[in-house]
Amino acid sequence: RYHNWKLETGSGKPGSLKLITEKIPLFALSAASVFLALLSLKLYGGMESERIVPMDIRFANALVSYTDYLWKMIWPQNLAIYYPYPGSLPIWQTVGAGMFLVSASVLIIRMSGRMPCLVTGWLWYLGTLVPVSGIVQAGLWPAMADRWAYIPLIGIFVMIAWGIPEIRIKGKGLRVKGKRLRTKAPVPELVEGNLLVLALLLILMAASWHQVQYWKNNMTLFQHTLDVTYDNPIARTHLGMAMDNRGHSDEAIHHYREALQTDPDNLEAHNNLGIVLMKQGRTEEAATHWARVLQINPGYAPAHINMGLALARQDRMTQAIRHYSGALQLEPDNILAHKNLGFVLAKLQKYDEAVIHLQKALQIKPDQADIHNILASIHNSIATDLAKQGKTDEAIRHYSEALRSDPGYAETYYNMGVTLTLQGKRTEAIRYYYKALAMAPDDPGIHNNLGVALLDSGELEEAVAHFQKALEKDPDYAEADGNLKRAYRVLEKMNKAVTDIREKIRLDPGNPDLLYELGNLHRRHGQVNEAIAQYQKALSVQPESARVLNSLAVMHAVRGEYDNALSLLKKMAKLQPDNSDVSYSIACIFARQKKTETSVEWLKKAVEQGYENWKILKTDENLENIRSTSYYKKLTESVKGEE
Repeated sequence: RYHNWKLETGSGKPGSLKLITEKIPLFALSAASVFLALLSLKLYGGMESERIVPMDIRFANALVSYTDYLWKMIWPQNLAIYYPYPGSLPIWQTVGAGMFLVSASVLIIRMSGRMPCLVTGWLWYLGTLVPVSGIVQAGLWPAMADRWAYIPLIGIFVMIAWGIPEIRIKGKGLRVKGKRLRTKAPVPELVEGNLLVLALLLILMAASWHQVQYWKNNMTLFQHTLDVTYDNPIARTHLGMAMDNRGHSDEAIHHYREALQTDPDNLEAHNNLGIVLMKQGRTEEAATHWARVLQINPGYAPAHINMGLALARQDRMTQAIRHYSGALQLEPDNILAHKNLGFVLAKLQKYDEAVIHLQKALQIKPDQADIHNILASIHNSIATDLAKQGKTDEAIRHYSEALRSDPGYAETYYNMGVTLTLQGKRTEAIRYYYKALAMAPDDPGIHNNLGVALLDSGELEEAVAHFQKALEKDPDYAEADGNLKRAYRVLEKMNKAVTDIREKIRLDPGNPDLLYELGNLHRRHGQVNEAIAQYQKALSVQPESARVLNSLAVMHAVRGEYDNALSLLKKMAKLQPDNSDVSYSIACIFARQKKTETSVEWLKKAVEQGYENWKILKTDENLENIRSTSYYKKLTESVKGEE
């Protein structure tokens, strides 16, 4: 037994006026949607679709779409992601669709008294489809879109869901009743109905499964769209993009050209075709397509950016800058425009302007390795120019900025080493050379310069090894060959000096001066272990020798044996309680151990004792761990300008 689910309002039969007035909110929503669409077109300078599609075709397409949506609901065949707008519609199709809609509307209104669900559903369908019917357009507007029918078709389903129980087949015709329907055999009818619904669901499931396969990827999706539609440049363009992303550039070019055959003013097809041609090295041909885009629409920012890239590759930098700037006028936060403009300005050595645009790009999207790299290159170039002018302090500041931008920029580590060498800071220079070498282990120039720094620091054996490595990588490297010969001469002199001193020690084994001199000789030539051994022998003879204690402490610190170094320095501090240099050295060791508070206390003591070598204090890398303390900042600020 079925229940009559008739749509009614109140207790009585609704009048025509009430039926109309209750639909007013639907029409109000439709009107608001149309108003917002028009407003957005004005705000964004749109109305382009009105120029492309004449109003008569829009009305004709809207009428046909109303019937097409109904047909696709009944028989969902040839579904596509994008239905292109027709250039024209046959008059019979437009007239036929209009006659169908008028006839259906008249029939449904006449039946509204007996079946109000029909008029409710039909007006729902007609009203909610108005905003997407294409009469008013915004942007890329298709002839129709399956997704747009989701809400309007609710009205049709209302007609079906509430209308079927009102209908009963009797004899030769149909009779509509406004009360409960009775059947002589309800059970068989229920079984038949359920089986019919089940069969329909299975068919729809199979059809859905088949349709979903087209959505596997962009290639299958847009190829299917081309198979079921005609003259579809949008689908052609997107299929070209899918081909290009797969590396099939020739196929992509084919589809872009086909799209342009159908729609010669297709901006995206022109732009993307230019990109593929640029990848193939056909820069001039690519530029013609971007020029065409800008001729059609001068406000198309991607074409300005791509044209700028083409011009930059042709070394037409001034014109490239003009196009990048034009893109930024249209889209001030366009990362690619800022980045490419920064690159071009950097090539023209307009570093200040380049940095502004590159930093703007990083503000928008911080994690961009190529921008960090070019910023490092800019600061590196600025620093190199400053170093050539003898402005080494400014150069080091820019090298440091380069390393902050890109810690993996090997050339900067090398240049920093060169500049620090010019300042006489060999220990720091060596550290930077080693970092550069870690990134470029086969660079003969780094090996050579590191060898020079090591040679000047007395580390002969290490220096020789790096000169040999440089010549191994570049046998014709004359400078490295000359440095190696110089190192051999120094090594020969050192060996002779060591032999002479050892002979003197053999004759006078307990002479602390000779032992100390031999230790110094080993120290100057980077032989730390040998130096420590000789200093310890000298200390065993003169346990309270300040010079031996200090030299031995330095050697232990070089090996990272800070506790041993502190023990020796504290012993020295007892022997010379007013020696500010000793207190300063102890502060440095504690700073190396990251014992900040203790380091600061010893630094205070050194200053109180009269330590005033402010230049060393400001640059000493041993104090790196206490530079952020308030005392260190206050101290360096108070002696600013003193050297």
